[in-house]
Amino acid sequence: MQGVVFDSDEPFNDLSEIVLTKNKFSCRYLDYHVEATSRDGVVYRGNWNHPDYDAADCPVELTRFESKTKEVVLLGPWQNKAENYAGVYLFRLNQ
Repeated sequence: MQGVVFDSDEPFNDLSEIVLTKNKFSCRYLDYHVEATSRDGVVYRGNWNHPDYDAADCPVELTRFESKTKEVVLLGPWQNKAENYAGVYLFRLNQ
């Protein structure tokens, strides 16, 4: 699986170590690691992590959209509670 991420701090980056199942999404880009779980295969809740921050202060909630060609977009807000700012993630994944 391949993918890219778009967010307000980093305009676009290739993803690595991508895992996407009905119950889990995780990936890495730059120094970031995103890990989220789902009960329904649509909404994934978890955290993003960076060496400078505590993952408990960095929640993420992503909604999964899938095209007929099996391209997947995960879209949703992220927060950094420690520094009081937030943004939106857009992950674009394909086989």
